[in-house]
Amino acid sequence: MRPTIDREAMAERAAALARGVEAMNGVRLSFDLVSLGEMDGMLAEWIDMASVYDSPEALSVEQFADPIASYVGEVLVQSLDAEWIFPSPTDDFFPKIRLKSGQRIDLYDAVIAVLRRGAPPAFRQLARLSLTQARDEGETPDDDALSIAPRPDD
Repeated sequence: MRPTIDREAMAERAAALARGVEAMNGVRLSFDLVSLGEMDGMLAEWIDMASVYDSPEALSVEQFADPIASYVGEVLVQSLDAEWIFPSPTDDFFPKIRLKSGQRIDLYDAVIAVLRRGAPPAFRQLARLSLTQARDEGETPDDDALSIAPRPDD
């Protein structure tokens, strides 16, 4: 039987990843939108290292996808007022994220694509796009969220 997944479980998975990253790399993930850029950088580094030292499938996608997707999702929930969409007890899939715009995002599949080198790490860009969309719809993001908005030289 599949364990129950709820908001608290997602928050704990994300916190466990943050603790592990800090213990391994000394990088403190702060659960804000800026930390998504740090996550992108770490993922790019891990993927590069795996391709240099191991086979193309060296990263265990199952081992890393769940906690990374949980962290990215928790940042979006906490910073952009997104929400988790949980599966029914009979479904067997990772929860999705729904942005305020109504857009649904499958973060698990996005992380799998990154780890399998099918897409670059771009979770900071995802947050930027969400902020841009919120501004276009007349919402006013808080000052912390605006700190990751594109600069003219980006």
